[in-house]
Amino acid sequence: ARVIWSNEPRLTVPVVALNRVNGQFFAFVVESSGQGQVARQKPVTVGQIIGDDYVVLGGLAAGDRVIVSNLQKLGDGVPVKAS
Repeated sequence: ARVIWSNEPRLTVPVVALNRVNGQFFAFVVESSGQGQVARQKPVTVGQIIGDDYVVLGGLAAGDRVIVSNLQKLGDGVPVKAS
């Protein structure tokens, strides 16, 4: 059993939404640009895994639109359609 004693609000992201490169985690988020919406890769600091989600300690803010599928097809600046 795992007991979590903290009540403070934290962001979480699905485990599948993060890439790990040389020990550093990255997430792709949707950003608006002059040419529409594009994917931007952001470094993320994560904590524990709770269920199927990582607790985000830094790098993302509330309201960031995290891309959770087709990550293998993405790169920084690639056009995306958010749904």
